[in-house]
Amino acid sequence: MNKILSFFICGVVQFGLDTALFTGLTWLGVSVALANIISRGSAACLGYYINGRFTFQRKMDKYVFLKFVVYWAGMTVLSTALIYLFEHYLITASSVKLMAMTKVFVEILLFFVSFLIAKIWVYKK
Repeated sequence: MNKILSFFICGVVQFGLDTALFTGLTWLGVSVALANIISRGSAACLGYYINGRFTFQRKMDKYVFLKFVVYWAGMTVLSTALIYLFEHYLITASSVKLMAMTKVFVEILLFFVSFLIAKIWVYKK
């Protein structure tokens, strides 16, 4: 299977977990930034395994894991900053539905950047 297609399929699974957790946590009153970090962290654990095993067929070792943690942290900071900017500067009415849609938009924007970093650096053989 093509790597970008496999990455996309794994991403859809991760995205579902990420978005469901983010929406549920914000509905429960957790701040947008904290909800994003928790939901992305949970989805990242799943993504680390399924992308390493199925997309890039890479044996997991400490070096790959450390690169993944750095990559995940950077992408999470970027994602959280973008969501924060939308919430505080671009959206006039705050709602769980609107924040969930913002989350979806931001994650779609970051998909291709994420794939390139994973392919070129994290899972490089």
